[in-house]
Amino acid sequence: GYVARRMFELRYEQMWSREMAAARIQRVARGYVARMRVLRTRRRIARLEYDRAHMRYVAAQRIQSWARGVQVRHILGTRKVQVARAVYSIQKAWRGFSLRRGLWQKVLNARATTIQATARAFLVRRRLRRVVLSAIL
Repeated sequence: GYVARRMFELRYEQMWSREMAAARIQRVARGYVARMRVLRTRRRIARLEYDRAHMRYVAAQRIQSWARGVQVRHILGTRKVQVARAVYSIQKAWRGFSLRRGLWQKVLNARATTIQATARAFLVRRRLRRVVLSAIL
């Protein structure tokens, strides 16, 4: 009677609480698995978006690098022409100055030679005159 009914109810209550505990554990586990699946999907989507953005950034960098290279080569080409013209101008001025200086040195050497020749001729004539006068007297 009563004791058997109480034992049945106690066993039924234990079995029911075990099933509820198992259901709760399964619910928590399924929720965890679902959350992890959603998290992995979100991470995968975020990674794909990051990779696409990174590829666009790298492509933009390449385009900018190319454009800057073109600009710099243009500017440096213009600057190189200016420097070359300046170098040619300086070289032309230096060569003209050097040539004129060399010619002036030649003129001075010719004048010095003329002066020396005139002085030697004077000395030789004077010596000759002395020799002639000493021989006569």
